[in-house]
Amino acid sequence: MCYHAMTYGFLLGELIRRVDGRMPGRFFDEEVAVKACADFHIGLTSSADHARIAQLRHPDSPLSFPRSSIYERVFDSVGAGDWECWETLSADMPAANGCGNGRSIARVCAIVAMGARSTACATCRKRRSERL
Repeated sequence: MCYHAMTYGFLLGELIRRVDGRMPGRFFDEEVAVKACADFHIGLTSSADHARIAQLRHPDSPLSFPRSSIYERVFDSVGAGDWECWETLSADMPAANGCGNGRSIARVCAIVAMGARSTACATCRKRRSERL
């Protein structure tokens, strides 16, 4: 479950890099996020963005699964890492390092779900053309 999602993200990221020449985070920003007016990033690029990230709070007690459960063994085998430090949040990891607010996440999901025909894209294009 965890392994394949991470592997898939790195494979797609490498495919983007080799075909397009841009890193996945930059590609996503220029081809998707900017066009959709989505404040969503794959890997942060500035310390100002880092200051906007909410701190993750984990429950004091771990989830209670039977020690023999496959679920617990899978999550025990994957290091959680430090998801608040700059080194982690600025890494270009397409499978696990997307940062954005709720509206931006909804816009990006709408683009994926609707095959780039999202009303957010149309609204954004209209606003851009009005400014020109």
